[in-house]
Amino acid sequence: MFLSCVASNGDPNTPASLHYLHGGPTLYEQALSAVGEIIEDYDTDKQFPVIGFGARLPPIGRVSHEFHVNFNPTNPYCDRVAGIIDAYRSCLPLVQLYGPTNFAPVIRHVTRFAQQYVLFYTCKISRTHVNLNIFNHYSGTVMAPIISSS
Repeated sequence: MFLSCVASNGDPNTPASLHYLHGGPTLYEQALSAVGEIIEDYDTDKQFPVIGFGARLPPIGRVSHEFHVNFNPTNPYCDRVAGIIDAYRSCLPLVQLYGPTNFAPVIRHVTRFAQQYVLFYTCKISRTHVNLNIFNHYSGTVMAPIISSS
């Protein structure tokens, strides 16, 4: 799973933020739970890698577009949906939401991860089957990793 930590989501300390932590479940928690509860049933070990992007990380404020939300440098996995939510809630106070929205590193991450396993089903994205007009803004940062991984 990937977590957007870009500033356009709003300051987590204000009620208008998608990451507002001082009320009920945030909109992100609702989405993480909805998706997580479905995929958890299909995962035998119930361990899920959670990668964040678009945040300034402690201690020096370096912007990262690929970091482990649980801040474990060697293991991005969270145990079950509850572990995903715990990592998310622990991460937000530690990072500064920043940006820009850059999907290329997370796409490359998934590509590297998938290449470690034998895939029984494949999906090819070709230039003739994708409407590139919607990707014009991201052509260099999004389409290149997608096409190279297909």
